[in-house]
Amino acid sequence: MSTRSTENNLSRVVVHNHKGGTGKTMLAVHIAEYLVEQGQEWDLMDADPQHNAVSWLTGHAWSGEAALQLPGEGRRSKMTVTVDPETALSSTRLVVDTPPSEDSLEDLQRSGIELVSDDLLICPVSGRFGIDGAIKVAEEVRVSGCRVVVVLNMTDPDDDYASEEVQAARDLEEVENLGIEVFKMTIPRNDKYLRQAELQGRPVWDIPYARSTHTVGALQALCRWIAEGAPPEANRMGQLTPGLANHQGRGEDLQERLWEQ
Repeated sequence: MSTRSTENNLSRVVVHNHKGGTGKTMLAVHIAEYLVEQGQEWDLMDADPQHNAVSWLTGHAWSGEAALQLPGEGRRSKMTVTVDPETALSSTRLVVDTPPSEDSLEDLQRSGIELVSDDLLICPVSGRFGIDGAIKVAEEVRVSGCRVVVVLNMTDPDDDYASEEVQAARDLEEVENLGIEVFKMTIPRNDKYLRQAELQGRPVWDIPYARSTHTVGALQALCRWIAEGAPPEANRMGQLTPGLANHQGRGEDLQERLWEQ
């Protein structure tokens, strides 16, 4: 029987890396979708001027609204999606999608959204440049005391660099005073289903046949961990993988190979 806590004491999750192409919007959208699916009350702020998170969540391009409710019924329809900092500040719990800019966190602070020690910063990395961006992010937010969790995102199982990328991320945890944690699962690249999800304005696990992929399994593991408050003691492969036994194929092999001790 699992003894993992389901209590979530987090009130703000910021998804950020200075570097582009790391999948920030994909993670922000799915984290927000998953949290509200679990009955938690969360809103999302799209701080990226391109407003890709708004487009993904609504299924159409942003048309100028400061805030909007998601289409549909049920828990999802209660989530407010906003591009307006003042509206975001009124939210009790908030996921923030940021643009790939070194000024992003400063811009948030100027708008009144300042990182504090209770916040969780998810820093997706994809490739060596993403690793470099994670270091800069950790250095920038060190004074705030917020947790910085690096997520190896959109990892290509066929890329020879993948194992080096994981090792580089592991090395970050050993750097004194950097304060980086690394989420102990990689999220493999699956452009086909993620693209379908974005075009349809849905989370990828709602796309037919996508649920059986390891990409979805790993993504849900990350979201579930955050929904439980991101407990450090649960950030271990054996703790993160319940329910993934049916996710076979290259993605599963990748997890075992990359994270073997």
